[in-house]
Amino acid sequence: MPGLPVTESETRAILTVSLLAAFADGQKHARERDELKRIAEGLSQADGVHLPGLVQDALMQRVSLVTAVPGLASAAARLRAYEVAVCVCDHAGATSAAARAFLSQLDRLTLRATC
Repeated sequence: MPGLPVTESETRAILTVSLLAAFADGQKHARERDELKRIAEGLSQADGVHLPGLVQDALMQRVSLVTAVPGLASAAARLRAYEVAVCVCDHAGATSAAARAFLSQLDRLTLRATC
């Protein structure tokens, strides 16, 4: 996904969506956590986003897909957020029903944002 430019606020939204994806199934998988860390570090370093604050917001449930998706203003950001979420959900191995439901909701919300 390199080459798809996004703003700093879109990067925050992408990272928020990826964190929510990691927590969607309520399970803790080391592979999922490692993939999320790799993605998050790459994105947050590129744009100076404060990752610990985003993690805290996701853990404390101060954010949701409904609040994060509007931050994905461009088609590039929506695509990146969806692809990163799929990557995080799939990295644990078999994608759980909860993770599939999360991805389905994300897909609906991002499609609605394009209309």
